[in-house]
Amino acid sequence: MDILEPVKKTRKPREASLWQAFKAGIIKHQPRWAYTRVESRATLGFPDLVLMDDQGLFHLVEMKVAKKNKVEISPHQVAFASKHKRGSCWILVQRKEDNGREIFLYHASQAVDLRMDGLTTEPMAYTNQTGDWENILNTIAMPV
Repeated sequence: MDILEPVKKTRKPREASLWQAFKAGIIKHQPRWAYTRVESRATLGFPDLVLMDDQGLFHLVEMKVAKKNKVEISPHQVAFASKHKRGSCWILVQRKEDNGREIFLYHASQAVDLRMDGLTTEPMAYTNQTGDWENILNTIAMPV
């Protein structure tokens, strides 16, 4: 390898594309829902998104992007999810592959299993590249 040859970096998948697709799904299937993207370093582990459904109920969603089966969920995020597992707290994971994307939705009560076993953990809801956001949103809105 030539010293002057630029080193190609592998791009880490980002949550921004997941957020944009999810937001489009909210707008299409649940236009009355309110949403706030949270960028907070003040409270470690706090989820990325706060949703309020049309009944006025709140839902918390942590968004993750995975390449293979491993989900990079931090100990702080696991602790937050475990502490709030009696409520509507969720982990939304997008796995991107060469042949498309898959979306997995996990309840907070599954956070430890998700960290340990990755995407082999049975999700509460699933969709492939067609983006069945209605199913994902209905699962989030169901009583816990």
